[in-house]
Amino acid sequence: MIKKNIKLAFRTLLRSKSFSIINIIGLGLGIGVSLLILKFVSFELSFDKHYTDYDQIYRVPLKRDTPDGTVIKASNVPALAPAITEQIPEVKFAARLFRQNITEPLCIASHKSENGIVSFNLEEAYYADPSLLDIFSYDLIAGSNLSGLKEPNTIILTQTLADKLFKHDSPIGKTISIQTGGMEHLLTELQLLVTGVIADPKKHSHLQFEALISYSTFEENFLTNLTGHWGWTQFHTYIKTTESADLQSLQQKINDLVPTTYKESLAEIGYVHESLLQPVDKIHLNSGFLEEPTSTYSKTMIIIFMIMAFFILAVAWINYINLTTAQSLKRSKEIGIRKVIGAQRTHLIHQFLTEALLFNVLGLLVGLGIVKFIEPFLESIIGRSMEWPPGFNVLSVGVILLLITIIGVIVAGGYPSLVISSYQPLKVLKGKLTVSRSGILMRKGLVVFQFMISIILITTTLFVYRQLTFMQNQDLGIDLDQTLVIKANVGGDSNYRKFNLLKERLRDIPFINSVTATSTIPAKDVASQVFSPLDNKGDEFISGIFAVDYDFIQSFGLNLVAGRSFERTYGSDTSAILVSESTAKRLGYTNVEDAINKDVFYSRFDKRLKIIGVISDYYHSSVKNDKPRLVYQLKHSINPYAPYAYYLVRFKTNNLNEALQSIETAWQTVLPEYQYDAFFLDEYFNQQYLNELRFSKLTGFFAAFAMLIGAMGLFGLVSFTFSLKIKEVGIRRALGASMISLQKHFWKDYLQLIFIAAAIATPICYFSISEWLSSYPIRIQIEWWMLMLPILALSILILLIVGRETLRVGSINPSKTLKQE
Repeated sequence: MIKKNIKLAFRTLLRSKSFSIINIIGLGLGIGVSLLILKFVSFELSFDKHYTDYDQIYRVPLKRDTPDGTVIKASNVPALAPAITEQIPEVKFAARLFRQNITEPLCIASHKSENGIVSFNLEEAYYADPSLLDIFSYDLIAGSNLSGLKEPNTIILTQTLADKLFKHDSPIGKTISIQTGGMEHLLTELQLLVTGVIADPKKHSHLQFEALISYSTFEENFLTNLTGHWGWTQFHTYIKTTESADLQSLQQKINDLVPTTYKESLAEIGYVHESLLQPVDKIHLNSGFLEEPTSTYSKTMIIIFMIMAFFILAVAWINYINLTTAQSLKRSKEIGIRKVIGAQRTHLIHQFLTEALLFNVLGLLVGLGIVKFIEPFLESIIGRSMEWPPGFNVLSVGVILLLITIIGVIVAGGYPSLVISSYQPLKVLKGKLTVSRSGILMRKGLVVFQFMISIILITTTLFVYRQLTFMQNQDLGIDLDQTLVIKANVGGDSNYRKFNLLKERLRDIPFINSVTATSTIPAKDVASQVFSPLDNKGDEFISGIFAVDYDFIQSFGLNLVAGRSFERTYGSDTSAILVSESTAKRLGYTNVEDAINKDVFYSRFDKRLKIIGVISDYYHSSVKNDKPRLVYQLKHSINPYAPYAYYLVRFKTNNLNEALQSIETAWQTVLPEYQYDAFFLDEYFNQQYLNELRFSKLTGFFAAFAMLIGAMGLFGLVSFTFSLKIKEVGIRRALGASMISLQKHFWKDYLQLIFIAAAIATPICYFSISEWLSSYPIRIQIEWWMLMLPILALSILILLIVGRETLRVGSINPSKTLKQE
């Protein structure tokens, strides 16, 4: 019986080749694209679940309530982890992580070998407590986990960095040199002993690094008294709890560790700090806090992609259902004869389920080929290779494919088999078989569902793209175009002396407009400090502060709304500052002109500073955040911990290749001993929109495939439907109907279905998109034409498909069609 059913299924497939091809390709596209979405989503959901006892590992972020609103930082204070270790028994281990080059200059790791000095740019390295290795189960390749980070001036390398520096030699017990921008008047070169090598962090880990330096190295070489420091909030803190720990009680105990005097000092300026507990496996999709070590993703976006996978499969299965039930009218005599000669209904159901199995299996094979074809393109969008999460193997993927096939057979084959097997043989053989009203409604309902999915997907893609371009095209208040950023990996007094030499050299190049330097750049974090009006020190507030060069305002095209900029002719500028408009207003000057020559108190260094200029506010980070309050100091005159971390070069030419070559040549002339590393500022700034950009491309990518599958199915359904209407068209033509009237007649039915789908899909789109847009402080308005555009596009597609078939069938001579009937 099974062999017979398979043979009949192949005959059916070959009998209607065009519709079989549409079904197989449609199912293949649906299965292939859905499989890719599943692969992408399952990887995103797997983050940080590979650690031993990951459900007992938590990050301790810091929530800060201020008069200006609430912010949550992924990091915390340096005093917290030691206090947790000493006073809370429910915590097995607590550890701090602090980025070693926090001001973000270039950091060089080098090793002197027999063949000379081997050096590399060290992008990601952290000072870490030794207990970090007890919290996270990193794979040890060489050395000892127990002592790897206990002593000062020790370092653990990842496998990749160890291979770069030492090739095939063992790095254990050898010394490497770390050159870092560091603090301006302190050590800028460290000699570190390699005590261990661990495997590279997994790709599905939120914490990525190339090396871990012992935390005691930071304390010994830079700042020592941090165990009791509760104000510096740039230390990522992790804990591992006991199995029986009560999280609510634990969080309260952690917050009780904060000294009362510190809480009171915060309360005086309207601040409340609260430490939170965040499960490590929830960081990647449920965070987006300030100072994240790596970019996170949105749980909402993952849910949307899962819905899209279901929609795409649904469209493919609906195509099969509609085409199969439509073809059933041509197969009605076959069904009638088989019933007359004794075939039971169950036999017919088995037969049609076998056909559905054959189409789904062939579709699956096509889908696997499609996966291989489009996967590289998808990888170029998401910026990494597509991988199944840990624990997935060939068997796991096979089970998924089997489930998709079984569900496809049941969903896509079940309904047609029940409908077709229910035909009454007497009516069939007499030619009196008619399609029931419920059958017509069912088929129209499926078409409406397809249209609804298409409208939702197109609308979503359109709004995501519009919001992304809207954010990218916003006036930032600062000019980032044609600006090259060079990492200033020059420490000590050379930082300024070498910069001035480089600046003079670059000014001789005719197509360079300006050269300046700063301790941070747009899209980078700004150090926050406490300021207050001199006559009211109790009215404290927090503002960002960073160091700039004399030409900073000119280079970035900033608007000086009051006062003047820093000038070389004013020696007193070493104790002067520039402030942003919002800072001036926070100081109490509604008219910013009144702020000029007024004094401000800088509590950290107990300094009195004079305001000499006010700069218009600008977006230092993406427009997803508010314009910050800022204070600008000249060089490191006020804060010694603010070296120039970046040199910035503005062009006035479109010949970028020549300009870049000239700049690098100038660097090699002035700073031959330092590695050259540069990037364009606008490209770096736009990386803040990377998630939105990927989301826009992915939704467009998947929506295009959904539309393609739907269009193929619709084309097949319309073509088949018109093949059954040849007699009706012939009669209408014989009675004098014009081609235009025929097209109007048939268009009407499909346009009604589109309008029904639009009436359902439009409110869904409106409310869901409104909710999504509400998370952006600056956002587009939902305009009626944006909701109507997908409906119009779908209507035009229907008009083209139906119009083509009307012309094809209507051009047949009525005498031939009526004679055949």
